[in-house]
Amino acid sequence: MTILSRETALDGAVTRSKSAEPRAQLVVELTRLALSAPDIPSAVMPVLAALVERTAAAGSAYFQAGGGIFKARSASGKMPEGPVMDAILAHGLPDDTPLMRALETAHAPLFLTIRALRPKLPDFPT
Repeated sequence: MTILSRETALDGAVTRSKSAEPRAQLVVELTRLALSAPDIPSAVMPVLAALVERTAAAGSAYFQAGGGIFKARSASGKMPEGPVMDAILAHGLPDDTPLMRALETAHAPLFLTIRALRPKLPDFPT
């Protein structure tokens, strides 16, 4: 899941990369880092950081499914704050919510606009 900043296009589009580095080189480097990581959360950290660095995302997170919930395992950049986010970090998110169903069926990263910035966005697919 990636949280987009206020500067992001409100239609959720990803802006151009902030780096001139060729994509192929980035993919090779991220793959090398992932393969040498001791665990999955560590392996995805470079990918999360690249999403924040190279797109308009303010933050990015890796959630792991298991036991009927999604638990946050790694994050990079700015994350939402407050009691709701604290509860999500402590207890996870149920896997039967529209967002979690969208994550399970996604074939690529999901880029989400913060609803408070544009309250009339359509709901997640159900």
